[in-house]
Amino acid sequence: MAQTPKPTASKMLQGRFSASHDPNFEPIPAAELGDPPEEWKADGVERREWAWALESCPAGMLRSADRRMLVAWCETCAEWDWITAEIRKHKLVSKNRNGNMVPNAYATLRDKCSTRMRRYADLLGFSPTARTRIQLPAQPARSSWSNLQQKTETPPEDKAA
Repeated sequence: MAQTPKPTASKMLQGRFSASHDPNFEPIPAAELGDPPEEWKADGVERREWAWALESCPAGMLRSADRRMLVAWCETCAEWDWITAEIRKHKLVSKNRNGNMVPNAYATLRDKCSTRMRRYADLLGFSPTARTRIQLPAQPARSSWSNLQQKTETPPEDKAA
């Protein structure tokens, strides 16, 4: 089994990042992602997760080919929230007819749901390790100095007023 790639941020902190080891860019599907499914409630967890994904990902990262995977991610997040609420109501353990302690069935469901969420997060690039495998079109190179300079410069004021 192949070792998962180390996040680029970790490599940079350790001084082990080398730009020469970057793989070639992968093809990007042409079609846009589109709108979330209509059957989702307007204020539901699914739509909130959809909006979060679109706001958090770099522009153009999620495309039409990723739609079903993103839908599965959003629905799994909603399921996880519902199961967690049920666990809070009924606690993690309960007693059976004989008075023995037994784990709550919702805890098992939540573990399975968490496993699915980790898998989807890995496939969609929502984790630091997964982001090391994502390739986006090249952006114009900017030096650290130009980033710092841009943050410290203030726009010129209009003195004609």
